Amino acid sequence: MEDGVHLCALSRTKDMLNELKPWLWPWVAVVLIACGEEPTERHGLAAAVLVSDTATDTITVEEAMDMHRTLQEVRSILQVIDDREHFMKGQVRLAEPSDLMRRRILYNMRLVNALVADGQAQVARARNALDAADIHDGQQRAALDTCHTRLVEKQIALEAFAAELATQGFDAEALRAKLTAMELAVAKQEALIEASERARLAAEQEVKRVWYAVGSARELRERGVISRSGAWGLLGKRQPTRDRTATFTEVQRDRLQRLPLRSKRATLLTEHPEGSYRFVVDEGRLAALEVTDSERFWAYTRYLIVEER
Repeated sequence: MEDGVHLCALSRTKDMLNELKPWLWPWVAVVLIACGEEPTERHGLAAAVLVSDTATDTITVEEAMDMHRTLQEVRSILQVIDDREHFMKGQVRLAEPSDLMRRRILYNMRLVNALVADGQAQVARARNALDAADIHDGQQRAALDTCHTRLVEKQIALEAFAAELATQGFDAEALRAKLTAMELAVAKQEALIEASERARLAAEQEVKRVWYAVGSARELRERGVISRSGAWGLLGKRQPTRDRTATFTEVQRDRLQRLPLRSKRATLLTEHPEGSYRFVVDEGRLAALEVTDSERFWAYTRYLIVEER
């Protein structure tokens, strides 16, 4: 019953779309692609209904998803090559090569050599698929060309690095070797997981970055933190200056629990919820600003500006 309902809906959709100009049909297929992460049987059926024989240069949902996956895979390969190249060069700079270091470098050279070859093969297969289907999608071909260019650049850079390693006693033939297909499948998966984890940690650190500035009105103006007039504007919320030359101190917000002060009074020029902080007084003077609820304190802004008086 459910399939019958969907087929009736698709029939009505086809009748409606028949009234559209043929050049609009490929864009409808693109909308279908954008609406889901993975192709389904119904997506394929919808694509078959929507794309007629008269619509040229049109690809199916499955073909589009395959091309997307290929581009994503090659870009991931390039990222892993970057990571491994950086690691190997860092190892060489640290100290004289030890037996352990040599084994690590030789393994990683075999890995990146195999990755370059794998990436080039995937780009070639994708190009051949476009040619075989007589598809002239400039955007897709440009993306493949960019990947191919980067892979060639990586290959040249790795060959130069291998030549440098050969001068340090590494076996030149071993530096040109590649992992087997089975070894590559395992190593690539492990490398992609490691890269994904590093990216996740980097994203977490980025989210936690905050900036603060403390000082008198004059000091804050000189550092570009507030405007020359000392005012934030007559309308709207007071916000940090947009001057890129402004001097702030960067810190991870979890580490900014207590900010020392040195004045009798202080005003927060950035917006932070009441109850998420408190001023600590010692011998009649402000000794510090304490953040009591970090999540709430940084809810509105990643900047903290304290004007001391």
